[in-house]
Amino acid sequence: MALLRPVLVFAGLGVSILILWFWVPWLVWPERYMGVARAARDGPGRRSRARAERRRPGRRRRDLEEREG
Repeated sequence: MALLRPVLVFAGLGVSILILWFWVPWLVWPERYMGVARAARDGPGRRSRARAERRRPGRRRRDLEEREG
């Protein structure tokens, strides 16, 4: 038991840090991760396009206006 307790404490703290690092930001700022989740689901080539669209928010609107008129 003397050896098992420190190992369990270390493992518990490690799991806590992983949860805080990867899961809590998704709960706090979900809008920042929506494009990443969509891009990961659609394939590797979509991620760069999602980032580019996020950098230039008016691009889609301009593209749609050019197509309509």
